[in-house]
Amino acid sequence: MKRWLVICFLSLTLGGCAPVSMPQGDVYYQDDFSNSASGWDRAAGADGVTDYAGGMYRIFSATPDYYMWATAHRDFPSDVRIDVDVTKKAGADQDVFGVLCRYRDEKNFYILMISGDGQAGIAKRTSGSDLAMLSGTSMKTDPSIHPGPAANHLRADCVGDKLSLYVNDTLVASAADSDFSDGDAGLWLGNYDQAGTDLYFDNFVVRKP
Repeated sequence: MKRWLVICFLSLTLGGCAPVSMPQGDVYYQDDFSNSASGWDRAAGADGVTDYAGGMYRIFSATPDYYMWATAHRDFPSDVRIDVDVTKKAGADQDVFGVLCRYRDEKNFYILMISGDGQAGIAKRTSGSDLAMLSGTSMKTDPSIHPGPAANHLRADCVGDKLSLYVNDTLVASAADSDFSDGDAGLWLGNYDQAGTDLYFDNFVVRKP
């Protein structure tokens, strides 16, 4: 992956991309993406799309070797559980997509992800460097992941220095790291040498573990 896309939707209503503090409670935040003014990034261009679509949130990549993501623009506590449903509509199996946690800025965050060919892994970006795998030297295949054009339920637990990814209620990857302690949450897509991955996310919930 060579290039990075950070798309930030600025408006007077949303006040730009400044984080919004969230109240404490069992559920910190939830969005079914039925309201296109709920604050997520909205952009479309030659490289792809990050926008609301049909009551869901769409990330579409039109460019090979490209990363795209969108965030809720919130500031969450240290320990969170993030749930989301993701449906892949189209695209090659050589891609990665999933959930961001403890997103500090475009250069520092964790990624808990799966791939179109049924693999899972956990990675991080630090100080704008390339992604570094935390859950092993590479992504690992797991039969709990529905490959190809399919729907999967993702759950990302970021608790203390432990990071855990569940897919369809099965633990598929885990790692330990203490570089980032809190931050925003979001959604992620990465293409390799083939563009065209088209994802639809729904029922995004951030709660206390």
